[in-house]
Amino acid sequence: MKKLIKISFLILLFSQGSNRGYAQDQESGEFEKYCKENIAFTNFRLLGINRNQYAKCVESVNYADPDKRHKLVTIDGVLFTDDGKNYDLVANDGTLTSNTLFTYARGEEILAAGKYRVVKNNMTIYDAGFLHQDKLNTTMKPSGWEISCKFKWVSCSSWPPALQQLCFDLSWPFRGGFEITECTVVYKQ
Repeated sequence: MKKLIKISFLILLFSQGSNRGYAQDQESGEFEKYCKENIAFTNFRLLGINRNQYAKCVESVNYADPDKRHKLVTIDGVLFTDDGKNYDLVANDGTLTSNTLFTYARGEEILAAGKYRVVKNNMTIYDAGFLHQDKLNTTMKPSGWEISCKFKWVSCSSWPPALQQLCFDLSWPFRGGFEITECTVVYKQ
């Protein structure tokens, strides 16, 4: 009888874990669809940290609900957060700052600590399923230029267990974020 109870308990535990995983996968799919359709990244900037290094910054814009922005994105393997920690100056202001520092190239303008500089050819990037192209500022999409990137959804449940809570905290209400890779810029005449 004790073995039957233990086996029933284990089956119950495994089935709850499976249902929770399935529900998260369904939820992740909904969040991913919502984000791909409504969220773009723009206003790429550099932030001076010291005389040798800078951080990269980008803004998340939600065209369906401006109050719901991404606070977490990975671009070309670099994590960007909007949490007021590390190099991010202000939490929840819409500016995501790289957690990695970059070194100035020889001859490059050195920014004072805490000062931003807009990058040349600043554009808005979005997924192919983005629904709000008509609302984009035309200065953010210069005539003749086209950019395309791969947006891959990464749910918090796929992060290492020790970092999952951090992901949930930073990505709320989305429970995940994009990894933006393989961007291509093309000039069409």
